Amino acid sequence: MVVATRTGTGGSVEPTQLESIRDFLIAAAHGGVWLTLAEIAEATVVGEASVSAQIRNLRKPEFGSYTIHKRRRGSNGHGVVWEYRLQV
Repeated sequence: MVVATRTGTGGSVEPTQLESIRDFLIAAAHGGVWLTLAEIAEATVVGEASVSAQIRNLRKPEFGSYTIHKRRRGSNGHGVVWEYRLQV
């Protein structure tokens, strides 16, 4: 698996969006927690559209072939709210 990191200010190595989201989902999965895109976005400081794209990436072989379950949480007046959980 190839995952890039980026260099932050002062030469520190910062995790990529993919790494941040993956690590957060793994930690949540160990607690059996299901999360919406909004909850993941808030916790990782990444936009919801990017979270959705990174969840798709995590399912790909080159990024780990993770199994990510999706289920309906409810609706919010704008449509269905989905929640996700990475299988560990």
